[in-house]
Amino acid sequence: IDYGEFNGAVYAMGLEEDPKLLRDFWAFVDEDDSGEVTIAEFQNATYLLVLAGWDDYDDKQLKALVNRLNLAVETRHERKTFFQTQQGPQQEERFNWYKIFVMLDLDGSGRLGYEELLGCIRGGYPCLNLTKKMFSTCWVQGLWKAIDVDRSGDVTVDEFVAFMRRNAPPNPGKVV
Repeated sequence: IDYGEFNGAVYAMGLEEDPKLLRDFWAFVDEDDSGEVTIAEFQNATYLLVLAGWDDYDDKQLKALVNRLNLAVETRHERKTFFQTQQGPQQEERFNWYKIFVMLDLDGSGRLGYEELLGCIRGGYPCLNLTKKMFSTCWVQGLWKAIDVDRSGDVTVDEFVAFMRRNAPPNPGKVV
């Protein structure tokens, strides 16, 4: 759409916004200054605006959030069965982030969206079943904001694993 169509749609919805505010929003959305905005550009811009309203956490806070998730995974899933490999009993890292990513990737796309992360944190078994009181929505949002460093709206397995390893508890140990 172009700015005229956008402006007309805003007013057709009965919204009375300051014209300068609308023009500034349009300039933000029309990042390539083409005069037209695709659905992808509009979605990306609104995603960035949503993220801007979410909390930022420092490294210490992120490590604490990851530790809470670690404990929830350990509590929810018996290490012996959840982290067991095809090769039989062997020593393995306690927190296999790839396996956790696969569990979170509910649609099997190889990419993780915010809704999938939230669903896995809140959902019943095999998910973590953490209530808002146990792991607040603000924490989920801040965690997501920190994981999605490229601000693409989804996270690859590499982004997820790198983030979780960086923020994992020091020396979580090995289990047999």
